[in-house]
Amino acid sequence: MNIIIPRTKKFKSNHLDTYITRIENIEKTKVQQLVNYLLSEEHSNHENSRILSNNNNPDEYLENNQNKINSNSKRKRHIGGKKLKYSNKSITFNIPVDYEVTDINLKNIQSRLVEYIKFMYKNENIDLRDIDIFSNIHDQGNSHINLIIPYLTDNGETIRFIKSQDKFLKVVAKEFTNIVDNELNTNIQTYKTRYDQIEELNETYLNYDKLTLEDISELKKKVKDNKLLKRSYDYLYKVINGGNQIKTIQRLANTAKAMGKSEKVTKEEYDLFLKHLRLSGFMEKLSEEGKTIIKDSIKKRK
Repeated sequence: MNIIIPRTKKFKSNHLDTYITRIENIEKTKVQQLVNYLLSEEHSNHENSRILSNNNNPDEYLENNQNKINSNSKRKRHIGGKKLKYSNKSITFNIPVDYEVTDINLKNIQSRLVEYIKFMYKNENIDLRDIDIFSNIHDQGNSHINLIIPYLTDNGETIRFIKSQDKFLKVVAKEFTNIVDNELNTNIQTYKTRYDQIEELNETYLNYDKLTLEDISELKKKVKDNKLLKRSYDYLYKVINGGNQIKTIQRLANTAKAMGKSEKVTKEEYDLFLKHLRLSGFMEKLSEEGKTIIKDSIKKRK
């Protein structure tokens, strides 16, 4: 079956104190198309994705959703007004790619998100049932939780508060951040994008000779949620502490190789990482054997 992604109107929330949340308006004729896409393990976007935790039967969900659309059409015939275009909203909650997350973590985050959205509807005097929401999890390089929520009540009335950036999108984005940080013991205030990590990594290499063991120990604590930086500080600590330099450099070389193959790291990020290794002066501080190991690990991504 040819599965396509419905065209939608998109909004993205990336406020200073929230992780990325994307919300999309779904046309009433394209809800089934979107559900099929979210369930499809064969779609090219899901080649390396495991699809987890469907919260209800897709056919029952779609039948219930269509009944709301039909009720809205009947209302419009009686009272007039502009025809309904969008019947649902789709929200994608993205787990930061640098976080360690298990299936249990993902399902816990999903469950708490669903309950919080029910709570938001309840505050608007709308009782949201499980069958009114479609949700699943895509566990892949950028693990994320998908939700489709209703823009219509059972009798076809429009639910207006979910149009609002301030009353809905910003609120649910902030709650998602709280849920993730509570579940994973992380902190939005210390989170850095991979590009930020590489830039900071460059500064660390530039100041390599000035770092003390205490400095590095403190840095490792601050970046415990960022695997690339923490691993790099581990290497620096061992080199400064007089450990086995060749073994440490071999691990750094292995990291460079892994980054080159990883789908989580873009070509631009990988190239920047290699550029910093070459130009920061870190290479000059290595033994000839260490330089050879690093150079042999560096290969262009295709």
